[in-house]
Amino acid sequence: MSNENTLLKEYSNNIIERYIYIDDSKMKDVDKDAFVTNLNRELAIAIQETNAYVKGRTLPYIVVRRIIKDQARIRVIISEDNIEDYTPISEFAKIKDLDIENVSHIVSFKRLDPQNIIRVGDELRPGMAEVWTNTVNQIAAAVDIFLDIAMFNSISYFRDELSIEEKQSFNLIKLNHFNESKLNSYFIIDENAPPSYISFAFAYRTTPHRLDYSGYVARWEEFINSKLIKNIFPKFKIKNDQPEVQIEKHKNPNQLPKVCFKREFWEKYSEGDYLLLRINSLPNTNDRANRIKHYFGITECQVGPIKIVPMGDYFRPDIRTEINEGNISAFKVVI
Repeated sequence: MSNENTLLKEYSNNIIERYIYIDDSKMKDVDKDAFVTNLNRELAIAIQETNAYVKGRTLPYIVVRRIIKDQARIRVIISEDNIEDYTPISEFAKIKDLDIENVSHIVSFKRLDPQNIIRVGDELRPGMAEVWTNTVNQIAAAVDIFLDIAMFNSISYFRDELSIEEKQSFNLIKLNHFNESKLNSYFIIDENAPPSYISFAFAYRTTPHRLDYSGYVARWEEFINSKLIKNIFPKFKIKNDQPEVQIEKHKNPNQLPKVCFKREFWEKYSEGDYLLLRINSLPNTNDRANRIKHYFGITECQVGPIKIVPMGDYFRPDIRTEINEGNISAFKVVI
């Protein structure tokens, strides 16, 4: 099995859907579908890597779907590359009969190489931005936007307690933190027409295919632990389901021992972030099978045994190889 095909997302039902609207006559339907396929692939990797670094919570995986007509939770619009004709996002939505009233933010993309700019998307609405860049960087920008959505939804207070109006205003709180921290953005901010939305990931993107995940997670931690957040949201608190409830979102719960769904099973583990590993298939060499057998502490390498390990094991090259190739399935659990 190719290590380009297996991701932790394949073992999780902790998934939310968001939507992208592509209104570009220069793109054929097959190209639009390919854009979304590549976006989902890059995004799944970004969320997986971020989950490995973030502590005390789990990011949901986001599946992005392309819509043909109006559908809730649009976050990205791709339209014709006529930058001279500035149309506010709210006006564009009216023309295309898109309902954008119940979303926190929208970013519009216009294809323009070699520009790499983020700017105002709608002067009258918070949480709006427009990005001018090429197709490759459009995917990168979309990944950054949806990654921030996943991070936001990993924080129970923001996800469950804020109204849509508060979520819209939250974009400006993030933007102010970004500016006050004097962060540099991969997408150059147009100072003459600044956006009212920005992703923290913009500050930690180094290439179209590379993010500094450690720095990105550290930025979010600094932000949510700041006096600003405590002053604006005095009841702010992050809550997690009990471990036995979390693993109900495992894609194949019937493959796990029933004891995993009992509270007493998890009581022997201290607070922290863990991976629930399961031997999913057998490797193609006896040497690797022996290493898995030794790692799991079993007498025979066979499909089925599980092991709970600290999240740090994700970074072991030998374990990553087996996870990437699908021989070991992995599911994050927070205690």
